[in-house]
Amino acid sequence: MSEKQELVVPEAELAEATVKPDSVKADLTAKKPGIPANFRLVHTLTGHSRAVVCVQFSPEGSILASASGDSTCKLWDSTSGQLLRTLEGHTKGLSAVCWDPDSKYVCTASDDKTLRIWQADNGQLLQELSGHTHFVFCCAYSPRGNLVASGGFDEVVRVWDPSHGTLLRVIPAHSDPVTAVDFSSDGTILVSCSYDGLCRLWDTENGACLKTMTDQQNPPVSFVKFSPNGKYLLTGTLDNQLKLWDKKAKVIKKYSGHKNSSHCLFAAFMPHASQAFVISGSEDHRIIVWNLNSKAELQVIPGKDNPETAGDGHCAPVICVSALKTGIFASGALEKDCTVKIWRDDNLVQLSQQAASPPL
Repeated sequence: MSEKQELVVPEAELAEATVKPDSVKADLTAKKPGIPANFRLVHTLTGHSRAVVCVQFSPEGSILASASGDSTCKLWDSTSGQLLRTLEGHTKGLSAVCWDPDSKYVCTASDDKTLRIWQADNGQLLQELSGHTHFVFCCAYSPRGNLVASGGFDEVVRVWDPSHGTLLRVIPAHSDPVTAVDFSSDGTILVSCSYDGLCRLWDTENGACLKTMTDQQNPPVSFVKFSPNGKYLLTGTLDNQLKLWDKKAKVIKKYSGHKNSSHCLFAAFMPHASQAFVISGSEDHRIIVWNLNSKAELQVIPGKDNPETAGDGHCAPVICVSALKTGIFASGALEKDCTVKIWRDDNLVQLSQQAASPPL
């Protein structure tokens, strides 16, 4: 697809699965750069003693979970930044954390080869999921909350019943470590990606492979995530690029400017009412905010060399972000930094509040 005919993804369509495609006219030639972003630091959350490897807001947005190489997961009040509780029990470092759709349960994935299901409001351990034969690197809840998918260095995807702690299916998915898994918005499709350079779509019901996605260069794939409506996929690859794919497995957007050649960086969609964003950290300690459609860099939050250096940014590779559609996102960084930061764009937050307010 030529640059002049590049697809414009309607922001409303990205965010809401109920919007009909023919109800939104996509201008195939529009290249609006988007409103400049102005995210500012609200909180720096300290307490982890090793790298922060994953951050995830609860679906209703009030709690932020952070997973760390120190083998703990911390739950924070996303407004005040107050530490609510620390989930302890894994014997090795964590790689991922995810929430159930009702914000009641947290699942953590660890190098101790297990996943654990916790009750968020009191920190009680409910289930330990054992079966992986190597490090567990990623996990995801299904939209109904009745399934958890996981992947790891044993190159398989496992599907679990989180309520009973039982293994439902083992999918021999890849020929290298599985770096990310995610469910579509209706829960019918599971996607996985791997250092083997492939993304694969699986039928959730029977585990059949529906499609294999790759590009010509075939770089290792470190991240994959469905858009909120399940119609697009965002992937991260170790060639310093993020790519947006359509349901026909075609790359329709590429985002660059960040550094990503060594670590698995977890990017995020922010489907704000005013415009849609893509946000990612970078191995050079920066955070980049792009307009989803124009691919313009709307804001670059600079990093710094060490904790004593002036500035609000991280002082180590920023490998994880999580975003709320209201104009708030969180970031986490590797060792030497070990902090979680919460960022806010006041204008976007105000626009979200106005959109949510009933008319007078």
